[in-house]
Amino acid sequence: MTSNYTTISHIGLGTYRMCTNALKNKVAFYDALTRKPKAPIINVIDTSPNFFDLGSEKIVGEYLGDIWNRSQKENFVNNNNNNNNQGCTIFKREDIFLSSKFGNITGENIGSEIEGLKVPSGSIVRNSEYCYHCIHPEFMRAQLYKSLEQLKTNYLDIFFINNPEHFLKKHVTFIANNRKVLGKVMLERISETFIALEQAISQGLIRSYGISSSSFALPNTDVNFLPYENLLDRARNASRIVRGTENHGFTAIQFPANMLEPIGLATTAKWAKSNGLKVFVNRPFNAFTKDGRFRLASYPKSSYDQIKKTTIARIKMLTQGYNDFHIEGLIDWIIRIDSQLSEFESIYHFDAYRVILEQRIKKVHNDPMIRMILKDFINGLEDEIKYRDSRRVKTYLRKNGWESLIKNRPIEEVAYIFLKDSGVVDCVLMELTAKNYVDFAIQMLEKYK
Repeated sequence: MTSNYTTISHIGLGTYRMCTNALKNKVAFYDALTRKPKAPIINVIDTSPNFFDLGSEKIVGEYLGDIWNRSQKENFVNNNNNNNNQGCTIFKREDIFLSSKFGNITGENIGSEIEGLKVPSGSIVRNSEYCYHCIHPEFMRAQLYKSLEQLKTNYLDIFFINNPEHFLKKHVTFIANNRKVLGKVMLERISETFIALEQAISQGLIRSYGISSSSFALPNTDVNFLPYENLLDRARNASRIVRGTENHGFTAIQFPANMLEPIGLATTAKWAKSNGLKVFVNRPFNAFTKDGRFRLASYPKSSYDQIKKTTIARIKMLTQGYNDFHIEGLIDWIIRIDSQLSEFESIYHFDAYRVILEQRIKKVHNDPMIRMILKDFINGLEDEIKYRDSRRVKTYLRKNGWESLIKNRPIEEVAYIFLKDSGVVDCVLMELTAKNYVDFAIQMLEKYK
């Protein structure tokens, strides 16, 4: 197996929610990658071209380019001042471990992603009008060049095949032997792509490759599970074909895992570690179970009631003397939202509703001050829902045997400890989209070395 790994941090920077033009995301990104004296280092960045409406890679590339440019200047100044460059941002590409993915094709640009490529129609899984999937070598190469361009780098440390089991999800039926036959077809497709990935290693475009699969978190009896037993043999064969050696570049797997979804840790991760593969875990604080969705985080009691009263009072004060029927409508709207507060079962329900509320704010009034007041109200509403949801999660965890662990620790800390103590996780990918999330990650690295 190819060994080109730098020492990777146990917490990595996930970018699924990295948002365009969001200042707090940019500040958090810089803060996460800043080298501070005697502080732990985060040096893993995981992204994908289809994250956040096709924009994640572009954002990461923009931020990294800015960091490297600034750091070169800092390094020049510090060297001339004999400052030893303490407390500055990363300034070399080699200082970070950068991964991306290919396979999913989403959004309105599906046609342009595959147009002009010599990809057989049967190699494209059409899940819906706006969601295709493809791991054909031609598509892989096209996506690789696109990722390198968007990330402003000339190589990736690892390139993950993303969810190859989409082929099974689309085609498997309950006909006898259907799963077995289609499973072989899927594995042959993976083998073909392994050969192309070995070629990319020879060309210096990637250092290694892996598989990121949601199915790795499932029981191995699940119809959509990607069998891993002979993946290493297929990687060795690909390396022999391309480079004349069994020293292949298949070095890692990635899948979702958390304290309520532990199955993959005891099966797939255990197999991976016994064979020298690195294990990356995503979705550590968002559990999807048969009992529902759970945000594994503690949130403090909010000031929502006071914020609601203040919002109404400020709107009345700002519009005093104006005969504006929109104002009464706004106040009625706030009262109506407040009356629906108990209907939000979890923060996940509110995530989608918030987008609707923000669109509503843009339509109801042109006054920027009123818009700002309404946005403060929505933020307060979200804080209240997070608080109520965290109480629901705590109740569920107590009923399911976690009482002693969550008694004196925040839920998110217990969730991290669970993955850390599993002994099979090399890197936990967290969505570090705000400074308080970065602070938590650094605290965990310092506390649980």
